[in-house]
Amino acid sequence: TGSPSDSGLVSVTLVGRNATVLDALATASFILGPFHASPLLKRYGIEAIFIKADGKVLKTEGLSDTFQFHENMRTA
Repeated sequence: TGSPSDSGLVSVTLVGRNATVLDALATASFILGPFHASPLLKRYGIEAIFIKADGKVLKTEGLSDTFQFHENMRTA
């Protein structure tokens, strides 16, 4: 309806094989938020990084060993 999303997210990054699917699911994930998007992404075998408005970074299990957020890289 043209209203902004209220998911509490400022960024969603997806990792997978099909760019078209990733594009569609990134939009859906941004709107749904991490709690509701995670089961959908898992069904498609897609990993995700969610950055919340409060600066917290959430990631799916498959990225827990490969992605690390370094505090000194944070920008204002």
